[in-house]
Amino acid sequence: MAKLSHLLQSPRALIIFEAAARLRSFTRAGEELHMQQPSVSAAIKQLEAGLGVQLFLRGHRQVDLTAAGMRLYTDVSKALHDMETSISAVRQMGHQSHVTLSTSSAFSYYWMMPRLHLLRARHPDIDLRLQNSDREPEACRRKPQSWHTSG
Repeated sequence: MAKLSHLLQSPRALIIFEAAARLRSFTRAGEELHMQQPSVSAAIKQLEAGLGVQLFLRGHRQVDLTAAGMRLYTDVSKALHDMETSISAVRQMGHQSHVTLSTSSAFSYYWMMPRLHLLRARHPDIDLRLQNSDREPEACRRKPQSWHTSG
């Protein structure tokens, strides 16, 4: 990986390259990446200069990959896809907590269920799990402790 920082001035250039290669257009790549077409073109020229090889054959309103461009696109698109998958998985790891609401069946049916859609609409990121039971929880069935005060 240390070599990569010496081979490329900017890893962002690979994201720009991938979009331009996939869409076969610097303009459409700019639209997808919220950039202007001249910025896409400049990033590609900089990448080509850094690699010392032409990646695109530029035509009117379309670009085509050279053999070197096709080789780079194949590897870069797979690597970016793998990174996107990994990042999504890591993000999910941070959101795997959930809330469990234990209620009686009657409360759940008559009060919670009619309002559940409101909760989901306001807080779609909450992973709510409902647990229904008509039995009392263990803590409520224990004998009350006697409290003694000294006086």
